[in-house]
Amino acid sequence: MLLFDEYGFPSSAGDITYIDYLFLGDYINYPENIHLIRGNHEAADVNALFGFRLECIERMGENDGIWAWQREKIERPINMDAGSVVLMDLLWSDPTENDSVEGLRPNARGPGLVTFGPDRVTDFWQLITLFSATNYCGTANNAGAILVIGRGLVVVPKLIHPLPPPLEPETSPEYVEERHWMQELNNQRPPTPTRGRPQPDHDRSSLAYI
Repeated sequence: MLLFDEYGFPSSAGDITYIDYLFLGDYINYPENIHLIRGNHEAADVNALFGFRLECIERMGENDGIWAWQREKIERPINMDAGSVVLMDLLWSDPTENDSVEGLRPNARGPGLVTFGPDRVTDFWQLITLFSATNYCGTANNAGAILVIGRGLVVVPKLIHPLPPPLEPETSPEYVEERHWMQELNNQRPPTPTRGRPQPDHDRSSLAYI
């Protein structure tokens, strides 16, 4: 994990006995002192599509008795059914591409989803957008970010830089095959908007709530 490479592993610079780590979705489980938030990729259909379900089956099998949360009668996770409008809105609606675009706009992810401007956020809460994936989908070459929250609730953002590009020349069969596979994967994923510098507002029509 790049954040540990850059800022120190729990065994050295960030002892897990004293520091709590919060991962914002799209994660693989880790024991008690890491707190996990379920992200929009933690739906059964998305995990099945991109291989995580198959990996779990290959590693742990499909026997009914393996799931600890079932044995201990922990309430099942919420199903992300398309009919759950509120849940889908919470997980898949996005901030607008830049802060000059206010209000609600249609979202390219699909019907019923919106992009929301900074005015909608400040109307009800003070939030920060945090995106921790480096080199998103293998093509964006972007840095990710983490937030370090101190005891006095002092928040310090820190960047996680992506790995350098592969050493193979771009014409090598291995590089071309890997890049083609990643691009095909990108085409299947819903788009995630970036937040760049403000651009002129182009009205994409309004969206009314019922």
